[in-house]
Amino acid sequence: MQAVLQSDSLIASLVAQMKSIAQRNYLQPDDAIQALQQPAFETFLSKVNMGVALIAPQGHFFFISQSFCKMLGYSREFAYSKGPTLLQQITTAHDRPLVDQLLQKSEEALRNISFTVPYPRISFDFNILSGDGELKRVYQHVMPNAVTHNKSFYTLCILHDFTGFKKSPVLNYRLSYLSTEETFVTLSTGQAVTPCPYLLTKSEKELLNGLAEGRTMKDMADKKSISLQTLKKHRSNLLKKTQADNMISLLKEFLINGWITLRNN
Repeated sequence: MQAVLQSDSLIASLVAQMKSIAQRNYLQPDDAIQALQQPAFETFLSKVNMGVALIAPQGHFFFISQSFCKMLGYSREFAYSKGPTLLQQITTAHDRPLVDQLLQKSEEALRNISFTVPYPRISFDFNILSGDGELKRVYQHVMPNAVTHNKSFYTLCILHDFTGFKKSPVLNYRLSYLSTEETFVTLSTGQAVTPCPYLLTKSEKELLNGLAEGRTMKDMADKKSISLQTLKKHRSNLLKKTQADNMISLLKEFLINGWITLRNN
């Protein structure tokens, strides 16, 4: 969570700097490039492991920072030739369907908002295999109306290298908007997870959730008005189905993969 908040602060600062150079609420593409091409700004991006690109209405890259290319592991020339689809191509095979889920959920959430959102931002994390062969976790932020020119929207795409922060196979999205120069307001959040490969009964799922929440077998048996022996049978069946060594390792597997979530009591 601290890493996400740090990313929010950096992106708000980044947008504020670009807007300040333009001295207007919306940026012209040339103003954005003027900001991004400053050596000090490129140095700032490199220090915080961030890269920036502008995507034209026609769908091609209008501008790419050197730090953006370095993160992807490809030259600027190659990135320009491939366009934004390069991000899809280097997304790991495991994460591609999950990213599609996140985009669908976030776009649906944006359509369901009943008011005009200033500076909307769709953020989601996923894994890429860079051109130099490195497996990286990136946090991508897409701001569709951050840059305007001749009444057309240019998308601001920001990548933040999250490799050192997150290893979980669960991918997350967040829909937010920039309400001031410094604050992002969250509108919606969600997850995409790989389907659980185990066919569990309702009772087995309830047992797993209860144990994950720290409840004892006796407490669960009393609440459901069943015998402790019945719960122990469910536990035995769980270990057989999953071939887990013990319940601790099984709970860890389910929590890491997002197959169970802790409820707020």
